[in-house]
Amino acid sequence: MEAVEAANLVALYRATRYHVRLPGGPRCTLHIGRSCPQRLAPLLRRGETFAVISACNPHSRELPVAQNRCRTRALVERVAAQHYRWRPAVGVLGGWREPGLCVFDVPMQRLDALARAFDQNAIVVGGRERRVRLRLYRPDWHLPDFSGTDDLEWA
Repeated sequence: MEAVEAANLVALYRATRYHVRLPGGPRCTLHIGRSCPQRLAPLLRRGETFAVISACNPHSRELPVAQNRCRTRALVERVAAQHYRWRPAVGVLGGWREPGLCVFDVPMQRLDALARAFDQNAIVVGGRERRVRLRLYRPDWHLPDFSGTDDLEWA
């Protein structure tokens, strides 16, 4: 992948708003580089982390809606089989919407395995004491443009 394309995708991920549906219907919004929203804190136990992960559009290749629905169901099944707590989530940027899950207290190596199994470029991670960040999975994205930024981390 060209450096310009990678930088453009990361810029889009940073601009995206990640909405998490809370119990009872309201939502909270995650912003890359900002603190964990207070509205999400009641769902977090002491020291617990969260991640927003999607199974849609592998490596940012747009798939038909039906395929993305199947992939999302497969992600829900995997998360549920491990008995992880989760809430529905959606990434929104302009007219673009991509469904996903906000999962709680999943070990990072399991998150990494899920992201790789569903061919994701990145997921959103954070915690009560951590700012919201992008966790990147593309080794070809190790670019000088991304060094020294505190809202990105590498798997």
